Amino acid sequence: MRQTITTLVMIALALPVFSQNLMLEIFSGANITAYDSDIYSDNSVYHPIGFRIAGGLPNVQLGGEYHKDIKHASFDNAIQLLQTETVSEFDNSYYGGFIRANISPNPAYAFGIVLKAGVGIYDVTQTNKLTAAGIETTEKITYDGQLGFNGGIGFSLPIAEKLHLEAGYMYNLVKREGVEDYNANHHSFQVGFSYNFLFGESARRYDSNKRWKNGWRSSAGGRYKNWGKN
Repeated sequence: MRQTITTLVMIALALPVFSQNLMLEIFSGANITAYDSDIYSDNSVYHPIGFRIAGGLPNVQLGGEYHKDIKHASFDNAIQLLQTETVSEFDNSYYGGFIRANISPNPAYAFGIVLKAGVGIYDVTQTNKLTAAGIETTEKITYDGQLGFNGGIGFSLPIAEKLHLEAGYMYNLVKREGVEDYNANHHSFQVGFSYNFLFGESARRYDSNKRWKNGWRSSAGGRYKNWGKN
């Protein structure tokens, strides 16, 4: 399965070469665990950083993405009677492919509602630090990569010529199998910046529509530029 997903991601990354629209995005944000586990039932906040590349038609694109944690999800389990404490940290990473739809009349240089759905491999290394009687021991567990799915909604807002602010919400569905089997689902609130490269018909359309050249502000600026001159 991992080889199949890797092949699909490579295909998705190659597609932008033949596209009218090529989008590069870097993003971060806040993830919140929603694990179906008695031990890890608390909501832990952690932070990823990643990038996406996508290409295709102006409103629908295929692509690939990768992200990893810069701050890990952490759970603290203490047993007062035994005077023990276990701190479990999860170091997550993900790679996969996705389809992206931008509901906008001019996606490369106008505001749009973005819908995304993806599939990929979720990797995780769990580190358990056990403290008992003043002695600390460390255990590391590496889970096999698990196939998972994600989907969500957001928006794309131009802030300069072909440079966009991206923000949105994604929900991730993944079953973690290993020492303990449970659903490792999580929420993801993301924000980032993207840049659009245009080719062929998209480039000609962009060049012929001068009022969008400086993003959403040019429309208002052009409208009021001659205010009071008459």
